[in-house]
Amino acid sequence: MERIVSFTPAYEQGKIGDSDRGIGAMLIRFVLKGELGAVQLLLGTNWYTRSVQRNFYDHPYPFFEIEPKGWELGYHSPKPMHEGETPVDEACEWLDGKPCYYDGSSLAADPIRDRFLLEGDAAVWEELEQCYIDTFGEAR
Repeated sequence: MERIVSFTPAYEQGKIGDSDRGIGAMLIRFVLKGELGAVQLLLGTNWYTRSVQRNFYDHPYPFFEIEPKGWELGYHSPKPMHEGETPVDEACEWLDGKPCYYDGSSLAADPIRDRFLLEGDAAVWEELEQCYIDTFGEAR
């Protein structure tokens, strides 16, 4: 099983590629990848760029919070896991370019976030390994 941690940088308003984007905080992604698929935990850090942080402090927004959020616990599968499921991506990064059937739960992510804050990354890998087994039937 391969363990991957990636960080998506925070960003400010502006045009990025072909899309206009608002603001976004840094995202942490933990991925446990095996022969049968991959499972992931997404954590929103609420770590913004300095200029965005200053704007929040000078003009507080109602949605601004400093605690990290569990955004999603989900799976990436190379085959459908449910009747009628269609691929969300034809070339998934986490499945070595294979089509991806994805599903996830934001409600399942916060308890893992809580363990991560108290116990560190070992708790995340333990939870993701169990999620892998629950999703794909075995750990390999």
